[in-house]
Amino acid sequence: MSIAINRINSTDRFLELGCGEHPVVHPHCLGGQDVAVDVRPCFNESGQQCIDFQMDMEQTPWPLADAEFDGLLSVFALEHCSYARVPAILQEALRVLKPGCKAVFAIPNTEAQLKWVQTHQDGWDGKPMFESASEVLF
Repeated sequence: MSIAINRINSTDRFLELGCGEHPVVHPHCLGGQDVAVDVRPCFNESGQQCIDFQMDMEQTPWPLADAEFDGLLSVFALEHCSYARVPAILQEALRVLKPGCKAVFAIPNTEAQLKWVQTHQDGWDGKPMFESASEVLF
């Protein structure tokens, strides 16, 4: 998957939720103007911290100002949250976005993942089934 962020204005600021070690945005901690957060500490290949702060997106309200961002991105993170918390998470996403701006949440195709797991019932990469399936699903 390839994601590109096209800034309309040079002052546009983006929020990335659950960025991990490879943020798509250009976080403040790495000299950019965006904000990257994850539930755990994250460091890039050079050993630099690549998140601006730790945050569990299920814990609302988020420590961010209203209408602070021009866009929001979350790639393969929302599925790790309780489905019961998703409405509150989406409300927070709307709250921190400027009016008319967009949030993009990429989530996996769980049906396709489960079909793949079914065809590899003995596991793969030398790992037993449960460990292999867990890696595919999470």
